[in-house]
Parts: sequence; C-alpha cells; structure tokens
Amino acid sequence: MEKKATRKTSSKELAKPPEAAPEVAAARLLGELRALIEQSRGQAAQAVNIVLVTLYWNIGKKIREEILGQKRAEYGEQIV
Repeated sequence: MEKKATRKTSSKELAKPPEAAPEVAAARLLGELRALIEQSRGQAAQAVNIVLVTLYWNIGKKIREEILGQKRAEYGEQIV
C-alpha cells in the first residue's frame, strides 16, 4: 500500500472563511446590511405602535373617568 502524504490543517486555516471574489463579498455584505436595516425598521415600527395604542387607551380611560363618571358611553342611539 502506498501512503498518501497528508497535510495537517492548522486552526487558523479552519477559522478563515473561503476567499470569495470581492464583488460577491460586497454583494453579500450589502444584503446582510439591508436585512439588518429592515429588521430594525420593523422593530421600531412595532415599538411605536405599542406606545400609540397605550396612549390611546389611556386617553379613553381618562375620558371615561373624568367625563363619563365611570359609565359607559351610549353608543348607537343616534347617527352622527
């Protein structure tokens, strides 16, 4: 049997990703950055929506307490 020459792979070689063409690497980076921006925009919109819903609920609660005296409004008795 013949022995094949084996080369040991260093840990530095394992840690390095394979080299890609600069255009491919730039396109991949751009795609990742776009995804991060879109994700952050979605999270920001969701946070704003949560705050606005809470605001509107508190406004309605305050109106019910101050103006309606804890009673429910009489809805549907007439058309505006």
